Amino acid sequence: MTTATAPARIPALPTGGGNGAAAEMAPDAWPEVTARDDFTNLLVLLRYARAGCWAFALYNQVATREQVVEALTALLAPLPVYQWTYSPHDPYPYTYLERMPEAARSQRAVVFLFDFERAGEEIWKALDYNRELFSQHPHGLVFWVTPPGRGLAARQAPHFWAQRSGVFDFTVDKPLPVEQVRPLVGWDISIDNLDETQRQLRLYQGLLEDLGGQLDAPPRFLADLHLKVARLACYVDQIPLARQHAQAALDIANHLVDVKLRADSIKALGDVHVKLAEYQEARARYHEALTIFTRIGSPQASSVQSDLAGLRR
Repeated sequence: MTTATAPARIPALPTGGGNGAAAEMAPDAWPEVTARDDFTNLLVLLRYARAGCWAFALYNQVATREQVVEALTALLAPLPVYQWTYSPHDPYPYTYLERMPEAARSQRAVVFLFDFERAGEEIWKALDYNRELFSQHPHGLVFWVTPPGRGLAARQAPHFWAQRSGVFDFTVDKPLPVEQVRPLVGWDISIDNLDETQRQLRLYQGLLEDLGGQLDAPPRFLADLHLKVARLACYVDQIPLARQHAQAALDIANHLVDVKLRADSIKALGDVHVKLAEYQEARARYHEALTIFTRIGSPQASSVQSDLAGLRR
């Protein structure tokens, strides 16, 4: 791996406090994981591996993963941190380089890589085939995988796996309660920035998967997550995913007899039809949603009217 020229100056770790000092610098993260040796060891590796490295970070709860990422990002400043998320439209991890300004590609940076386990075998093998490409840059790469994903990496990308700098464990025995998960979910989605859009999509999709096994998960909260995933997925052209989650939200709305949620879900399905150029079906969905929004006096009625007017052109 090449050494970066004029590397950024990174503040030293706090002294005298051990792992607790690192945890105190990241008070918003879950103490159970930020106080671990693995948290401090990964932080040290990413700060001081000047020639670059790659590591695997294990997680079994998405909420915990996101909190650890946030804490590490804060503690690594001013070292730049980038994120890459697998999607069918961006399947190969070395494209993280395209997210960087060209001049920054030879400088030190940290890159968190997510959702590999949604990829096929060919994506894992691409790690093996392109490991020399990864090693040409002084970047600290962290591949976030579940414990089963660790096995996939070892089997399907054995040469890449053999060159890892370490495996760091952030799995937890108990999931965060819903009350602690709620603050991770914004009121609305953000589509102004691709990285932020992908962050929200992987977070909300992952939260749904985690909460799916919790019998006490509030259905209305789950429906809100489904709707957010549907809208985000539609925006980034993952249309089958968008349809799946819009329908899941509608199913919950019908079960709860929640008319506003029903209208929102129908509107999301209409957006899917538009993406598929199924304009007759889209008009039917929009008319159905508009009828409900108008009846309940929702300001969203005017937005749906605009969408309908656009379809008539």
